[in-house]
Amino acid sequence: MACYDTESLYFPKNVNEVSEVILWSKDNGKKIRFVGAQHSANSVFCSKHVGLSSKYFNKILGIKKGKEYDVVRTQGGV
Repeated sequence: MACYDTESLYFPKNVNEVSEVILWSKDNGKKIRFVGAQHSANSVFCSKHVGLSSKYFNKILGIKKGKEYDVVRTQGGV
């Protein structure tokens, strides 16, 4: 699916860059759409809003071993 209506698509690499996009969007009256890995584009992504990708937020933050199961903490782009 090709999207021609998206105003801007940002790929922040850290929390400060995310904050900058959010503040810019707020100051300019723009709504933000969050996008993941874009494996399946749909009409939510294809809109006249600012796109904010979690592509580079792909780290595993920690693994906690438990008796019955393990818990893995990750960033949103994993």
